[in-house]
Amino acid sequence: MKAVSSDTVNGLNALDLFAQNRSIQILPLHPGFEVLLKRWPNLSDKDLVRKIGSGGPVLDVGARIKPDIVLIAYDLFGNVVEPKWRESLARQILLEEQSRSIFKRGETIFFIGIIIAFVSGLLKFPKNRPNT
Repeated sequence: MKAVSSDTVNGLNALDLFAQNRSIQILPLHPGFEVLLKRWPNLSDKDLVRKIGSGGPVLDVGARIKPDIVLIAYDLFGNVVEPKWRESLARQILLEEQSRSIFKRGETIFFIGIIIAFVSGLLKFPKNRPNT
């Protein structure tokens, strides 16, 4: 998976860290930091963000009640940079990107295979066939 879509894998790994330990914070050196920051919706000034942490669990009330994690961006002074983001939405975006990437690579490999098969068939076809 890392070879196919390393960006999304790094982002998903960062989200897994938050799911395992809500007190964890990731810094710009973490491979998932830029991935999450780049996809963070409506974040006014991404250059201000110096770390990403998570808040307590929230309940997503709808057809089913589901616990979720709030992702929080912090500036250099530890102030919250609005808006906050839901871990489930971040995960959904990354998984969709990963699926599209895998599909595109698979499609490319499929068409390369067809071209190779076609060229191979042409090379096996004798140029000077004897008349029968």
